[in-house]
Amino acid sequence: MKRLLSSIAVIFIIALVICIEISTAGSRSSEIELSPEIKRPIVREKYPQPTVFFKIKSSDADDPNSLLERGKALFTVGRLTAASRVWQQAAREFSRRGDLLNQARSLSYLASAYFNLDRLKEAEETIDNVLSLLPQNISLTQSQAQLLARSLNVRGNIQLALGQPEAALSTWQQAEAEYDRLGDEIGKLGTQIDRARALQNLGLYPRSRTLLQHALSQLQSQSDPALKATGWRMLGEAAIALGNLEEGKQWLDRSVEIGTQLAATDPLKHDDLSATLLSLGNTLRALQRPEAAIATYRQAAETAIDPLLPVQAQLNQLSLAMDTAPGTDVSTLVDGITAQIEELPPSRASTYARINFAESLLQLQFPDLPIAEQLATAVRQARELDNRTAESYAVGTLGKLYEAAGQWQEAQRLTERALSIAAGLSAPEMTVRWQWQLGRLLRQQGQTQQAIAVYTQEIETLQSIRRDWATLDADAQFFFSEEIEPLYREAIALFLDGNPSQGQLQQAKETIAALQRVELENFFREACWEGYAQSIDDVDDGAAVFYLIVLPAVGEERLAVLVSFPNSPLFYYETRHPVGEIAATLDQFKLYLNPVFFDEDRQNFAAQLYDWLIRPADARLQEQNVQTLVFSLDSLLQNIPMTALFDGERYSIEKYSIAIAPGARLLDPAPLSADRLEGLLGGLSQARQGFPALPAVLAETRGIADLLPSAILLDGDFTVDRLQAEIARFPYPIVHLATHGQFSSQAANTFLLTWDDRLGVKDLDRLLAGRSFDFPIELLVLSACQTATGDRRAALGLAGLAVRSGARSTVGTLWQVSDASAARLMVLFYEQLAGHPGMSKAEALRSAQRSLLQDPQFRHPFFWSPYVLVGNWL
Repeated sequence: MKRLLSSIAVIFIIALVICIEISTAGSRSSEIELSPEIKRPIVREKYPQPTVFFKIKSSDADDPNSLLERGKALFTVGRLTAASRVWQQAAREFSRRGDLLNQARSLSYLASAYFNLDRLKEAEETIDNVLSLLPQNISLTQSQAQLLARSLNVRGNIQLALGQPEAALSTWQQAEAEYDRLGDEIGKLGTQIDRARALQNLGLYPRSRTLLQHALSQLQSQSDPALKATGWRMLGEAAIALGNLEEGKQWLDRSVEIGTQLAATDPLKHDDLSATLLSLGNTLRALQRPEAAIATYRQAAETAIDPLLPVQAQLNQLSLAMDTAPGTDVSTLVDGITAQIEELPPSRASTYARINFAESLLQLQFPDLPIAEQLATAVRQARELDNRTAESYAVGTLGKLYEAAGQWQEAQRLTERALSIAAGLSAPEMTVRWQWQLGRLLRQQGQTQQAIAVYTQEIETLQSIRRDWATLDADAQFFFSEEIEPLYREAIALFLDGNPSQGQLQQAKETIAALQRVELENFFREACWEGYAQSIDDVDDGAAVFYLIVLPAVGEERLAVLVSFPNSPLFYYETRHPVGEIAATLDQFKLYLNPVFFDEDRQNFAAQLYDWLIRPADARLQEQNVQTLVFSLDSLLQNIPMTALFDGERYSIEKYSIAIAPGARLLDPAPLSADRLEGLLGGLSQARQGFPALPAVLAETRGIADLLPSAILLDGDFTVDRLQAEIARFPYPIVHLATHGQFSSQAANTFLLTWDDRLGVKDLDRLLAGRSFDFPIELLVLSACQTATGDRRAALGLAGLAVRSGARSTVGTLWQVSDASAARLMVLFYEQLAGHPGMSKAEALRSAQRSLLQDPQFRHPFFWSPYVLVGNWL
């Protein structure tokens, strides 16, 4: 998101650093009155981190050139409204003198100010005016060409912010051509990165990556070390923004290496190096390498000359220490930040530093922390700077402080003021933050209906901006887990409080499904549900749909179950548990699925979960003659095989066919036609890339090929290029891949192994790009994969791969089972499909699993229960 998350878009606006937007000056409401009774903190939230400023001296003269420089100085300290007024005056004076070039330059700066004030229409009109003042289609002077290139860059950013990625892409192509004519390699590199962002916004990931690789090849041919240091940093930040953290880290490492050499002989390069180290520290934090991140933050602080950078680095170090090692003594760090922050002059930077510092202090349990004082100063500075965005953050955070102290009415008053400011700025990402806070406060005060209305509004706001927060920044994962996911869970809990009506149950059901969809969008960092229009409730009269979710409660957790029966009202029940008990029970159950443990221990946990999840609905399932259970699972439950739950006598798979439906949506569900049983079979039987051999894959593929017409790619033939060529050659309805793979809650760690490469989840776009939507994969089978060890949400990767592939149905495994049992079950599965026309895929899988259950060699759930059917079960 443009303001909550650091976006590389603003890097290329003008030579100055583009700052967070500031509102026009105007009258203010009465001063904030502080209560002396502020007490304990609640969870910290994130705010924009200040960026490095170029130092520009202002002039006391009144000529237009001095006005131009004065505007830059005001812009530097965050006074964008004042800067815009000065640049307007300069533009008028240059116009009066007939100096069109400097009039255009003033207006170009003005457009940048409007952009960061979120006055996008004014920014668009102003930049169009700039371009009309510059000569077109004729030879330009050096100054005209430089201004044209920069103005086109500004225009592209405005167009992207207005939701016009195609127009932005075209504009940035023009800007790149101008930079190329000027021989400006950094400007050219910047526009290529901007174009990659526009392509990503359009969902064109392969083209985006190709463009970045082209930019990389150009950078490698450069000899100027300063240019390479800047270029590596830009490419690193671009890769991170596209979700490629490891790749971004490698490029930032190169920038640091060159920057360190430059800084050793040129003190002016210290701040550039410090800023790169700060980006590297943030990347290491996102990669969950806290010790390396803290060391890098320390290095950034020690390297800097600008007093702002050490404060930034230490604030990040403080928040990381509290997140990864609660209880660590951070008093020395807090004292150091307190002293340094007081030395910063009033500016946009120091205002946000105070807000970020107050947020971190809220998380600590120290007595007598000056949180309210920091926020009051931030409010005052924001008003002095006409920075309405910072004012909203400061006032809203002060409301959060009163919320933590249990002073609901004062907290509500401040939150409503922050929400009003955000609404005036047309800043939905701020609006949803304060809507969430207001909803919590209303709920605390027993105003349930008002709270429901606010939570409903905030979810609607989130849906309107979900593409932004899912795709624009490497911090999106943090933003999702810390802010978006809890918001959805609180809303669902509110809908289900007390004795919920059918209307509230419907709202809860829809919100559970919406949470799963946005979770997958966060996994992919892009919208991914185009074409998934069919609700699972309307597919099969013989199926009951279970919506399962774990919800927060005061001092405990709720395991909520909503069941949708065919043509019946929603049925709801829940169990309440001490915090951590649900996760611990799930972990124990999965542990006891290992054959080395006693059957009795496993069955006890399997029965406990059956009692929580299914037993209350048993009578209704029998009354309605339900044949299939379809689960829309909370992420915490996705690693658990629903097939192995135990009612005391039988496993659930002995009673029902079972399927998983992520996001409660399906691609045009239809049964698998008997005359379309043609398959592409691929796999690895030999050891490869550090993974062991799978010798039974040979028997598995031969057995399947005996049952249906098939093309086979094994071992050396099972390469990415051969697989892509075969998929493009013929629209196989069945694709069966018997190879190692891993599912993870991180897209970067989800992959399938081929002979020559690892096929990532996003690589499926490229692999399937030539396949017509009219001929989707009916069935994708992944028979030898496993979930990442220690990752409770690892099965999200299976759901993600299923959605990304565009397959109507996907069969995968939650853990890697014995090679022989996998081959046996897969052949049994296809025997059912081929031998019983009209049998559903879910029933065919159930039959194969029951056959293994009846085989003494494979009767243990370890062998048959990890197989899950995701998507269309018909």
